[in-house]
Parts: sequence; structure tokens; C-alpha cells
Amino acid sequence: MNRSGHSFREQWRALVAGADVGPMVSPLCDNWSLDVPYHWPYPEPDPFPTGHRQHAVSQQMAMAAVCGWAPSFLAGVPFDPRDAGLAAQSRTATSGGVSRCETRMATPYGELSSIVESSVSSHTIKPLLSSEEDYRRLAWHVRATMDYDEDRAIAEGQQLRAAIGERGVLGTWWGAPIMSCDRDSLWFHLADWPDACDELRAAALDAGLKKIETLRKAGFDYLFYCADGTEWLSPAFFRDRILPDTQVLLGRWRELGGW
Repeated sequence: MNRSGHSFREQWRALVAGADVGPMVSPLCDNWSLDVPYHWPYPEPDPFPTGHRQHAVSQQMAMAAVCGWAPSFLAGVPFDPRDAGLAAQSRTATSGGVSRCETRMATPYGELSSIVESSVSSHTIKPLLSSEEDYRRLAWHVRATMDYDEDRAIAEGQQLRAAIGERGVLGTWWGAPIMSCDRDSLWFHLADWPDACDELRAAALDAGLKKIETLRKAGFDYLFYCADGTEWLSPAFFRDRILPDTQVLLGRWRELGGW
């Protein structure tokens, strides 16, 4: 409860409705960030103890209690494809202080792969998207994996929502579909393969629209939406390739009752 006697969840919903709820503090901390060891400060058992895939949510709840802020929790749920053969396969090996991570995805048009080596710094040997064919493979893969286990995603989200209760609101990270393209080479790839890039962008938008419906069914309240602006992109790029899809996604999210 906050000082007004209302739960933090009630305070957040009043704020979104336009009410004057006074000052609120909600740092962007999605895991334990305090200079003391993690501990669970509530009388009931820790719902997601160390080792649980959602342990970061317990860390966020614990920090909120210790620090007294009005939390806006961040978490994700799995969108596991029903066809297990579509799941990305990752393998990491370490040798001589160098960690090598290989990720591979199967498509009817050939394999998609990325290879990254890390030591003090990281070096990308093979980015996931480095050819026009890669873009078409990933567009196919994004559409194919839209057939995911929705029941599992909803169940895990509802478990999160129940554990949080009135302590705050639940959200997840999201972004513009065009950012499914390779960020480091975005300008060059758009110039060289505009149709393939737009094909991937369209697939990512369709997948996003389906997934946000699942998130609302799971009890998520808000999207922490990262819309890349003009800090490194041109105003024209933002207007043409980020703003329209953002308006579609957030418009649908609001129709579903989210914020």
C-alpha cells in the first residue's frame, strides 16, 4: 500500500485514467540492483526463487518493497512454436578464454545462422541477417512460429499476474517491427534489398499483433515500447517505417484495454 491507503496497482490505474495521484517513483530496474544480497522481504514464500526462469520478477518485487517505490514490473512469457523443429537452436562453447555462441534456425529455404565470439569484447563472425536470402528465410520463420503454444504463454503470464497481485502493474518490452532487420547494417540492407526488408517487417508486424493479444489474455497491463527515434535515424525513416507500425500496434493494444 502507498501512503494514500491505495494499492500501487490502483495508483497506477488512476494515473493512467488522468487522476492526480501525486509523485510516483518507478525506476527501470528489471533485476536486483542493490548493493546488498538478494532477499525476499514479504511474509509469504518467494513465488519465483533463485533458479526459476521468472526469478527477475521476484527481484523486482523485493526491490520495490525495500525501496518503497511504485513498481511497474517487466517480464516476458514464452512464445514456443508448436512445431519444435522451428525453435532456434543455440550452442555455446568456451576455449582459451573465448566463448563462441552459434544460433541456427531451419527454414525450407536454407538454414539461418549467427556466430558470435566473446572474450573481453565480442566479435560477430556471421550475423543472422547478411543476405537477401537471409531476410526471406527469417520472414518465413517469423510467420511459421506464429503458431505457438498460446495456452502456455497465457498460463505463465497469469502466474506472474497472480504473484504480483496489487503490488504494481505488469508489462513487457516491445519495439517497432522494422527493428527485426539487422540494426548494424540497416541502411545498407534497406538500400540493397528493400522488398526483402519490408517482407520481414510485415511478418514481424503480423506476429506482433497476435502476440500482444496473447499478452492481454495473460494479464499484462502495459507495453514498455521502444520506438527508435531520430537520435540515429532520419526523421523520414521514423515517419515512414517506424511511426505507422507503432500506431497500428499501440492502437490495437489500447483497443484490447492495455496501456
